[in-house]
Amino acid sequence: MSKPTQAQLDALNPNIYKYPCRYFDNGLLPLPVIDGYQYQHGKIVIRSQMDLGLATMRRRCRVAPAKFPLKFVFTGEEKEAFESLVFNELDGGVEWFYLPLRTGDFALEIHKVQFTATPGEDSPFRLISTGPNFSSKWELVAEVQAFRSKLERYNARLLSRDTLSGLERAAQSAETTVNETPDIKEEGS
Repeated sequence: MSKPTQAQLDALNPNIYKYPCRYFDNGLLPLPVIDGYQYQHGKIVIRSQMDLGLATMRRRCRVAPAKFPLKFVFTGEEKEAFESLVFNELDGGVEWFYLPLRTGDFALEIHKVQFTATPGEDSPFRLISTGPNFSSKWELVAEVQAFRSKLERYNARLLSRDTLSGLERAAQSAETTVNETPDIKEEGS
């Protein structure tokens, strides 16, 4: 498992919690298992079927969150730590946090994620094995909605500075064109 670079970590919002795992070097909780791993992009285009003719399509938004049903396998101790994380640090699963997820062939990529339902309340922990000395393994399938962390900054910039500077440039260009257009004199005046 490759680690994030310092530049990648510095680009993250410091007010958003990082999932405590070896990837971030801040804890030992397991990452989601690869078995059955899948995700689906959110819908950014609306298609409307017309009474006659072709369907019309329009864009709803620039970026929509992807949905990831994630499967975790915990030891009993890890399960307790995960439940504490969800209820204490993530306010019952409501808060956003950073989690490395796989979306391609090569490496994990940091995503800003939020549970779509509270783990342990809306999705059960399932006991999958027990061992000596009361050791146990637990499985949890929990869905998150996720944005790639680099899109987080892009979205904020797109909706603020770039949009405003584009409007300002257009207004300035219109003003310059109006002010620098020579007066047209009518014949005979």
